[in-house]
Amino acid sequence: MGEYVQDRKRHGKKTWSKDKRRFELDVPSRLKARPACDVTRADILALRKAASHAPYQANRTVETIRHTFNLGVDWGSGLRINDNPAHGIIVYP
Repeated sequence: MGEYVQDRKRHGKKTWSKDKRRFELDVPSRLKARPACDVTRADILALRKAASHAPYQANRTVETIRHTFNLGVDWGSGLRINDNPAHGIIVYP
């Protein structure tokens, strides 16, 4: 998460502080403690379902996680694009 936030600040993303807060508050600690390669699509779907009472927030959290995994691919972490557990998850309307 730290690299993601620093990258967003460096590239002038105005909502980097909201992204940081999303990670801190909306992503369960049990998920943050696991290596990225161990996070599954079921984990992301469960996170989205748990936040279904606030669909806007759930959507933003899933999008932030998706973007974080995509950056991991771009940065050469060894992940492939189909390894992104948030890829293709349908957000709430």
